[in-house]
Amino acid sequence: MSRIMIFGGTTEGRELCERLIDKDVVLEVYVATDKGAELLPKADNLKIHIGRLDGKDIRAEYKRLEPDMVVDATHPYAEEISENIRLAADRDKYIRLLREESDRVDALYAEDMDKAIDIVNRSKGNILMTTGSKEMESYTRVSDYKKRLYVRMLPENANLRKALSCGIHLDHIIDGEGPFTEEENIEAIEQYDIKYLVTKESGAPGGFMEKYTACKKTNTIMVVVERPKEKGYSIDKVIELIDNIDSIKQVYIIGIGMGNPQNMTAEAIEAIESSEVVIGAKRIADAAAPKGKEVIYEYRAEEIKEFIENRFYRKIAVVFSGDVCLYSGAKELTDILDNCDVRVIQGISSVSYLASKMGISWADSRVVSMHGRECDIVREVSENRSVFVLTGGNTKEICMELTDNGLGNVKLCIGERLSYYDEKITAGYAKDLVNGSFDALSTMYIENDSCGTALEIGIDDDEFIRGNVPMTKSEVRACVISALKLRSGYTVYDIGAGTGSVTVEAAGFVHKVYAIECNTEGCELIRQNCIKFGRGNVEIINGYAEDVIDSLPKPDCVFIGGTKGKLNEILDKIAKKGDTHIVMTAVSVETVYKALEYFRENNAAETELKQINAARGKGVGGLTMLMSENPVFILSGRIRKK
Repeated sequence: MSRIMIFGGTTEGRELCERLIDKDVVLEVYVATDKGAELLPKADNLKIHIGRLDGKDIRAEYKRLEPDMVVDATHPYAEEISENIRLAADRDKYIRLLREESDRVDALYAEDMDKAIDIVNRSKGNILMTTGSKEMESYTRVSDYKKRLYVRMLPENANLRKALSCGIHLDHIIDGEGPFTEEENIEAIEQYDIKYLVTKESGAPGGFMEKYTACKKTNTIMVVVERPKEKGYSIDKVIELIDNIDSIKQVYIIGIGMGNPQNMTAEAIEAIESSEVVIGAKRIADAAAPKGKEVIYEYRAEEIKEFIENRFYRKIAVVFSGDVCLYSGAKELTDILDNCDVRVIQGISSVSYLASKMGISWADSRVVSMHGRECDIVREVSENRSVFVLTGGNTKEICMELTDNGLGNVKLCIGERLSYYDEKITAGYAKDLVNGSFDALSTMYIENDSCGTALEIGIDDDEFIRGNVPMTKSEVRACVISALKLRSGYTVYDIGAGTGSVTVEAAGFVHKVYAIECNTEGCELIRQNCIKFGRGNVEIINGYAEDVIDSLPKPDCVFIGGTKGKLNEILDKIAKKGDTHIVMTAVSVETVYKALEYFRENNAAETELKQINAARGKGVGGLTMLMSENPVFILSGRIRKK
């Protein structure tokens, strides 16, 4: 009989036990509380262990039982216990049982609790936290939390003591054991005048939809902390794996280094020799496979998966170049392999190899890839002192792009065909290597002693190439950039971009800016200003916003500097993309009224209106007088997906 360790205490963990008790297995089930034990089925082949375990306890139990499989059926947000289980179990015996996710709803989503708190801190009104006692300390980051924060949690003394120690008053603590009905959620919302309800995406077992419908009926804003991203299986798949414990295939995902087999690790060589077949791109597979070993030439993940599933091999080696955890196709394959014991074995990367040849440390270097990936190499080099580039055969193009954008004096070291007998390493300046000829198998090191992150706000107007196109002035621009609340990974639209002054400043902070401008002269000015300020992460679109937005990726935030009278049409197009933060400027009361009316009719959140009155000093007859600029309205808000 197979022995299965199950770490449960969840609805799906209980269901798994109920479906396994009639099978020829011994179940060792671990739950934290007596309540969790009471819900489990009773059977001769099921033994229940009650109590909270740390990593040391789990390792001891695993060693004592020597199970055939370990199933992690703990709560989706119990990341610490899941990590302890993963570390204790052999890699080929650990399985994660996933809870079915709820459909995405009309709510504000945050990637973690800190981001959720940032959302509620931008607003006023009472907040109901339904995320449990584990996050209690972080609740104190909520502005004015002692007055506006209410906490719902399990009625346990330890939870109560924790809440009180964090300064949460007793009459702001709601105890109860979920899942709660829609009516119970509505009652709590109305009793405590709740404006924001913060929850985790806990699925049907956690009463997620009951919270959502209660929020919709009470016009309460729901903030959802997204689940940690993890790989795992459904209950049906876990049962299938348990039924086929003796037939699980062993797949080695192996990095062999640059290509010379002398650089392979002993672990990689041993795994390849023990495998029945080697799969990989021809250059890599030929270098890795011993004489007489069956070899399949294939590098595409889906085709490799199909081969593994449909051929009768028990041990398979799939080989990749370099380090399989550094810009490798290995990740795609690992993510789609099912019913396999997947073991990853590292190789030496071309980055570490080139660094060793140069005799330098790469601990503080930025590593990027241009092998079939989008990469703003100008920005990377401008902002980082040292950059390693997996060139993907684009070595000459990189030298040209750096030189064309004012970085011709950065120092380069190019390693061609690293580890092979004809290995070649070339050093020089980018401007001197633009006419060079380099092998497709090249890795590049770039050093820029004049690097610096471009984070200037309110660049002087005279710094821009102007022409006869309107421009957002520096004082207003500084307020706009602040209102956009930019972050490094954001995608931004600049609608009615004019000369590109907002585009240039925003591009210094974010991943990508789409500058939309209907005036051809304006597009040329934007292009010139982007070159002048080294903004390679800008795409300039000559056209009307209402015509082009559908073809663009979803923005995180949008600046609207001009609409040609099509404000509502533009906002409708943006709203269809999903929840988006909008900032717009206007000089007329009529435009502001129209925008506010749209925001009200479409239930925009976090709406804010300001007026900026700036004046600049000017010398007149030996004196300094302040000359007023036109007052400008700045309106911001978050529009909801339509």
